[in-house]
Amino acid sequence: FVIYIFFRYYNDFFGNFPSGTYLGTPDIGSAVGGEQCMVITTATTITPQSFRLPPDLDAIGIFGITGEKDFNLSGHFFIPVLPTGSTEFPVLCYGNRANGMETYVDSSGRFVHKLWYLNSPTIICQTAVSQIGVGWNAYALIKISSVTNIYLKGSTISKGSGNTNFLPPPSNTSVFVGSGFDASGVRYASVGGGFKYFYQSTIV
Repeated sequence: FVIYIFFRYYNDFFGNFPSGTYLGTPDIGSAVGGEQCMVITTATTITPQSFRLPPDLDAIGIFGITGEKDFNLSGHFFIPVLPTGSTEFPVLCYGNRANGMETYVDSSGRFVHKLWYLNSPTIICQTAVSQIGVGWNAYALIKISSVTNIYLKGSTISKGSGNTNFLPPPSNTSVFVGSGFDASGVRYASVGGGFKYFYQSTIV
């Protein structure tokens, strides 16, 4: 069970894991929406600002060699403005479109959990439109057996569910909080996004 707090200049955590690392130069401890957090200040794709989970919590560590593990991934994030058109607000990702996973908010306010394999997308689950809005949002992405559910701030029932099997993730592939990847597989972040907490647990 691991908790990362993104509004300090060091990485707080519980559990027997080494600390993760900040990539790029996000503002740690700045405030958006009245809350201290990690604030994304630039959308550069050279070194996208984000938080990389430690090696123990790489894609295989969280999801399993064959994608068999149950998990509970949760977090708090701030959206300054909803994306438009086909753009997305990235929340969590690993890999690329050849073999990867991305969790993001789309322009309709949906929270989407998607897998990619050989450049073919599979949406595991997503919420209805207008479930995510400008400001602070919270989510819990929970997989039990073959069923994945999305819970949002204040909800006690699933806001989106799917039973698509998780694919085997590539080995030694880092998981990033606060970034996603574009059509060419290059990671990027959204300016003005804020990330306050991230929780990981196999206790679901």
